[in-house]
Amino acid sequence: MRHIECDSEKCVGCLACMTACIDQHCADPLQSTVSARIMLKRADGGAGYITTSCRHCSGAPCAEACPTGALFVQTDMVQVQREKCVGCRACERVCLFAVPRFDISGIIVKCDLCTHGPAGVFEPSCVNICPSGALLMV
Repeated sequence: MRHIECDSEKCVGCLACMTACIDQHCADPLQSTVSARIMLKRADGGAGYITTSCRHCSGAPCAEACPTGALFVQTDMVQVQREKCVGCRACERVCLFAVPRFDISGIIVKCDLCTHGPAGVFEPSCVNICPSGALLMV
């Protein structure tokens, strides 16, 4: 299934991706409902970032493990209904890619590939805005 991959060698650390994500998902910029980027230290002493975006796995073990139905599969994508999440982290324990992240209140935060965006948008906002082409939809 389609997901976002990050080429950490191309990443310039500008965080335009996070700004685009906040712009698309947060009416209140102080909300913590965006998928975080993970900072890496490079061998050359520099820093870069990666994203561990949901792989939207076939069979979705995270959705199967979720006792409340907060994670579910629809149109070949793992979707989330944050209001149903109780913070049990069952999804985190079964995810093979260590993707699930949780906000300060313990509720899951997960990339939705900007499916809520305007009609005709075929790539997530972070992929569209990345100036170095580090983020790709695969």
